[in-house]
Amino acid sequence: MKSLTCQRDCKSISQRVNKSMRVMLLLLVMLCQQPIANSQEVNIGNFCVNAYRSYTPADVAMINAGGIRSEINIGDVTFNDVLEVHPFGNEIVTATMTGQQLMDALEFSVSMLPEMSSDFLQVSGMKFEVDASIPSPVVFDVDNDLYSHVGDGKRRVSDLQILDDETGEYIPVDLSRNYTIASIDYLVIELGSSEILRAAEPQDVYWTNDLEALIYYIDRLGGKIDSRYENVEGR
Repeated sequence: MKSLTCQRDCKSISQRVNKSMRVMLLLLVMLCQQPIANSQEVNIGNFCVNAYRSYTPADVAMINAGGIRSEINIGDVTFNDVLEVHPFGNEIVTATMTGQQLMDALEFSVSMLPEMSSDFLQVSGMKFEVDASIPSPVVFDVDNDLYSHVGDGKRRVSDLQILDDETGEYIPVDLSRNYTIASIDYLVIELGSSEILRAAEPQDVYWTNDLEALIYYIDRLGGKIDSRYENVEGR
C-alpha cells in the first residue's frame, strides 16, 4: 500500500461540527441507495460523487453503490444522518486513468445489469449510454471472483463524455488521455472486492475522509441541498 500525504485541515470539518446540532436543511428527499443505487443513477449517488469532485481537482469521481449506506430524508438533517451515508471513514483519494481505462471500468460496472450489483458505479463529471440488452463482454476470474478484463465483442457502454468545467459542456472522451479521478481509498488503494479500479494509478495524497467531503459540500451549497438533486441528470 502506498504512503499518502494528508491534505486535510489540521482541525477536521467534523471536529468543528457539534454532532448534536442540526447542521443543514435538506429540501428534497434523497432516493434510497439499497437496492436502487445498485442498478441505476440515483440522486444520493450524484450528491456523494459531486462532493468528492468539489473537494478535489479531479475531472471525474466515482463511488460503488455499496459505499452508499443510507438515504437522507426531507427536513432537518443531523451530523449523524450524514454519517449513516458514509459510516466507514474511507479516505478520498485521487488517481489517474486513461479514457480507455475509464471505459473498461464502466463496462464492468454495468456488466450485471439488469441484476443489481454493489459494484455499480455512481459517477460525476461524466455521462454515458448503456444498452443492457447487449451480452456483457466482461470476463471474470471465476476462481477468485474478480473482474478480469473486457473481452472482444460489442460493448454495453457507449458515448462516454467528460464534463468540461470551464464551459459546462460535455465532450467526447479521449481514450488516450489521462484523467484525474476522485474516489475512496477502498476502491483505489485497497482495490475493493472486485478490483474494478485496479487500473487507476494513485496520486501520493489523500484529501479528506468521505464524511468530511459531504459536510464540506453541503457548506458550499449554502447549508441546503437544493433542487438540482430533485431528479437524476441522466449520467
